[in-house]
Amino acid sequence: ESQLDFDSLDARAGLVNVFRDLGDLSVWARYGYTRLADTSGDELFTDHGIEVGVFKPFPLHRDHFLYLGWLSDFSLEGDPEYARRDEHSLVTGYRYTPVDRVDISLYYRFAVLDYQSSSRTDLNHDTGLAIDFRVNDHATLRASVSYQLNDSDLAGADYENLGAGGALGLLIRF
Repeated sequence: ESQLDFDSLDARAGLVNVFRDLGDLSVWARYGYTRLADTSGDELFTDHGIEVGVFKPFPLHRDHFLYLGWLSDFSLEGDPEYARRDEHSLVTGYRYTPVDRVDISLYYRFAVLDYQSSSRTDLNHDTGLAIDFRVNDHATLRASVSYQLNDSDLAGADYENLGAGGALGLLIRF
């Protein structure tokens, strides 16, 4: 077991509006909660935030498209205080649907991480691949792998990370 082993919980809830007359431009706002704990369950970090963003697809064919998006995540309350940050990111990617119910996405994300309790600023690069399987209209299973490179102006805060995981998503439409 490594000191870098931890459990992560992320929950999001919000509203999305798709503007069909603007080429399916999506705009959203949502509340987000993050909790990191060590493998024994002791809490390492929690955060509550408000996220806002815009997403624009560029169709290439019926089965695939390119996309561009922007997201800002404003931390409202976090513990420990020194780890709180606002995050502003641009993302671009490619999505392909080889068969009904399966989507494959390749993406690149550039983010500026602005820490609230100090003058620290990190530049974060994230490249990844995700495969989604839509179980039905409300549930999706995801497998993903990603590589992150972080460049910080704080000595010793640069890092590289290779991660893989899975997720179950639930979509409620009203």
